[in-house]
Amino acid sequence: EDAPDQVDSGVNDLFIVTDFGGEPVKCSEIKLQVVNTTNNTIYTLIWNDTSKTFNATTPYSNYIVTTKISDGVLNVGDSFTVKENTGHGSTFTEPTTVEFRVIYTPTGTIIYDGRVTIQ
Repeated sequence: EDAPDQVDSGVNDLFIVTDFGGEPVKCSEIKLQVVNTTNNTIYTLIWNDTSKTFNATTPYSNYIVTTKISDGVLNVGDSFTVKENTGHGSTFTEPTTVEFRVIYTPTGTIIYDGRVTIQ
């Protein structure tokens, strides 16, 4: 769902992800993909066990991050926010539709594929 933060030139909370069902999954076994449909930029986020967050990889290292998932496991009812990182507030400057995928890395299977309009 869209985060309550207004998308502008500052550092923005982009959207909120909530696990509504299924088996618990270790964060280290998934990666996230965020696609800005305005400019077709693809951000891939991988788990960082030290910070307990997902972080964007090269060439967009740390442009987008998530809030902490303290136990490193996504359980039913858990939520986290995908947001711009400090110093990268210009990543998303206007309302847009974002494609969001969760990929189970051991098999390469997309376990969630959806869209959210961020405003």
